[in-house]
Amino acid sequence: MGLGDLCERSPGRESLLGFQLLDLWAKNGMQVGSVAGLVSSPVAWLLSGRRRSFYNEVLPRAGCPGLVGGCALGSAAVVVAAVTSESCDLHAWASCSQDPDVDRLNRWATGGAGIGALFSSPGPGSVLFHNTPWIPRLGGGAAVGFMIGTLGALASRVRGVQRTFSAS
Repeated sequence: MGLGDLCERSPGRESLLGFQLLDLWAKNGMQVGSVAGLVSSPVAWLLSGRRRSFYNEVLPRAGCPGLVGGCALGSAAVVVAAVTSESCDLHAWASCSQDPDVDRLNRWATGGAGIGALFSSPGPGSVLFHNTPWIPRLGGGAAVGFMIGTLGALASRVRGVQRTFSAS
């Protein structure tokens, strides 16, 4: 029990236990943080008295800290878990990252974040947040993409959705 456990190698994997847990929990934190930031943006807009533009100011500025904050909290959770949990528990959590459903969800979410950041980048292909400074613009676009990718992965598990797309 301690931070030294993060330097162990996981059975069957080449990477260190700490890297596996950090990868898993940071991605989970970003998924939760981006959704929480974007869902809380209407409340922040109403609290501002609707003086600010929802689309260009509030939405990207709520999504960006949600994404970054979720990653930071996921990373901090790894350190807290290493200090408070036994080594066998850490290895069990790391084995969750090898689950095909978790891997699929992380791939969809990460791909969505990349596409969202690409669609919000300045230039002729820009679709999201035209009048926003570049850091909240890219972070907000990545948060929107992360949320859409996560929701897409979750929706594609539903049998009705699978039947609809397999029939077409």
